[in-house]
Amino acid sequence: MKLLLILSLAISAYAFTPAQTKLAKYLHEVGKLHGYGNSLPAIALVESNLGLYQIGAISADFGIMQISIKSHLAHIGVADTVLNRSKYATLLVTNPDYCINAALTELNYWKSVRNRTNYTKYIASYNQGNTISNYDYVRKVSNAIQQLKQANILQ
Repeated sequence: MKLLLILSLAISAYAFTPAQTKLAKYLHEVGKLHGYGNSLPAIALVESNLGLYQIGAISADFGIMQISIKSHLAHIGVADTVLNRSKYATLLVTNPDYCINAALTELNYWKSVRNRTNYTKYIASYNQGNTISNYDYVRKVSNAIQQLKQANILQ
């Protein structure tokens, strides 16, 4: 009986809603165009549970990719004001393509700053910026890739 319960919990841990599955597949296709095929949906799984949690009230990160509003405003050259934070946070939450493009910009930035071939460093930097020792985050992204593969969302 205990084994059946454990197996049941393991299977349900990888159950995604139709909306999450659709989003993950879309992120995979967009990611492939930019060299982040499996990573982009995995990051969204780690950051927002594939869109279920899009507002980081404590962290001030927003959207399916949990973009830091402070970093985003700096990257697009917009003054960091209350009005701009509200405007762009709303845009990140309500416009998935805008949020995805912001994430791609962030990933490309860190990939150019870090060794282009060092996946661990630029994925860690996506989450922590200049702190590249966030290997726990990289492990979470790698685990998310495996979860998405086990759910037959990624091949």
